Amino acid sequence: MRQCLFLFTVLILAVGVVPALAGDEPIQTFAGHTGYVEAVSFSPDGTKILTGSADGTAKLWDVETGVEIRTFSGHTERVWSVAFSPDGTKILTGSGDDSVIVPAPDKTARLWDVETGAVIWTITGHTGGVRSVAFSSDGTMVLTGSGDNTAKLWDTETAAEIRTFSGHTGWVDSAVFSPDGTKILTGSNDNTAKLWDVETGAEIRTFARHTKAVLSVAFSPDGTKVLTGSFDNTIKLWETETGALDRTFWGHTPDGTWSVAYSPDGTKILSGGWDRKARLWYAGTGALLRTFSEHDFAVWAVAFSPDGTKILTGSGDRKARLWDIQDISSAGFWKMLR
Repeated sequence: MRQCLFLFTVLILAVGVVPALAGDEPIQTFAGHTGYVEAVSFSPDGTKILTGSADGTAKLWDVETGVEIRTFSGHTERVWSVAFSPDGTKILTGSGDDSVIVPAPDKTARLWDVETGAVIWTITGHTGGVRSVAFSSDGTMVLTGSGDNTAKLWDTETAAEIRTFSGHTGWVDSAVFSPDGTKILTGSNDNTAKLWDVETGAEIRTFARHTKAVLSVAFSPDGTKVLTGSFDNTIKLWETETGALDRTFWGHTPDGTWSVAYSPDGTKILSGGWDRKARLWYAGTGALLRTFSEHDFAVWAVAFSPDGTKILTGSGDRKARLWDIQDISSAGFWKMLR
């Protein structure tokens, strides 16, 4: 019997089919926003989290206690995206609503002091809402993606515009730096993702196998892979260097994958979708490892902790939830097979 079970296990792992485990209860829930939680981020040391909401605010929370530390107020529209600076002393927020029924969209990105909550500067260079924000790995540059179909690069110290990346024919919903800071990746409502050269602004390649909007993009920690999440219900993994499609992940139905993230060690992928679930996958095989199902509305945003032991989810139920994934191991797998 033991031998048969062993062979069965080897076969499952060989073909990349690992049965999914139901998600355990979250270890922390962050409640306080009065609108959808659209964005989540961990501080570099993992002790705090940042949330952005449709209520027009960002909030700073203590991971250990779940207590709200500070609210960053000033945007007049929803906060689509948030990010911590690499040293954890500043945060970046992006806001705006590109709906035609909104008479005066915000269309700004703001840099804030974490300790005081004060605004350091406000960027007003986009003509559409700022739907994505990111810091370069050295903290000297800021990247924004907008409903005006462009991404822009800015100097963190002066807020001066450095470069504009033009080529998408739809909103830029997601924009990130490569780990080495030499490239950026954008995802758009035009159903594509694009890779760009930071120094020249030139488009390097287009990833064009999705059939609906690309809502979220990410690089693998070593920069060799590109991850895209789409409204077409799929997640796709690509080779950065060649643009070749490695793998497609299926699971979020209906109405799409809204957010994707790579684990710090590059072995796992996290996704959130309209189906009210977050899903954890093996990057190497595409196998679904676990499903997290506690939210009452779409999961708009997901993130890994810096040490990879926890995940964070943000939802339309106005809450963010923290989950421990340390127990996802071969021991848990064997327990499931009994």
